[in-house]
Amino acid sequence: MSFFLDKIEDILSYLLYGFCIILFPNKNKAGIICYSKKTFRQVGEPQSEVVIRGPREGFVEVIRTNVAMIRSRLPSTNLKIRFKKIGSESKTFTAIIYMENKVPKDTLQKIIDRINSIKLENTHDSGTIERLLENHPLSLFPHIITTERPDKLTSDISDGRIAIPLDGSPHALILPSTLKMFLQASEDYYERFWLGVTLRAVRFFALLIALLLPSSLN
Repeated sequence: MSFFLDKIEDILSYLLYGFCIILFPNKNKAGIICYSKKTFRQVGEPQSEVVIRGPREGFVEVIRTNVAMIRSRLPSTNLKIRFKKIGSESKTFTAIIYMENKVPKDTLQKIIDRINSIKLENTHDSGTIERLLENHPLSLFPHIITTERPDKLTSDISDGRIAIPLDGSPHALILPSTLKMFLQASEDYYERFWLGVTLRAVRFFALLIALLLPSSLN
């Protein structure tokens, strides 16, 4: 892969990422050549979200691969992907992925503003920025869903939510989240409607029992 650039900031950025830079004395451009072959983990089954029924592929630590899996599942012109860099030293790539026709503009802008306001030197995992995106970082309850599964993430994007993958992390963030999302498993999408509803209801009542029964026994 090779191409040309004329801005010194872009040239320096690619140099720091390990690209080969060729300078031409009589031209105001530099040639960018990718000659290194990196070894990445192959796409496999997610370790934290194992299912009996459903796809067996999960995200890896390379954002380009993860975005390609999302794009292949949602080949729509409404799917928008905005790349950004986080970290003054690490310059880690992240992406804001959403359906343009379903996400409220004020919600999207609020998330973009929060990402732009992140001031970190290094970030190598989505957990680092998760707390900075929450409305109440000190809350005991999570406000953002994380997933390793492309099928779950694309389903939530189709429902009007925003996904934020981070280069170097196999876990993508999904926001905003609701209580129902924490009680829903990936397999629910592949079961019959009433079976999926029943399973979610059982999980909800199990949560209530776990919260209320110990206090009633005291």
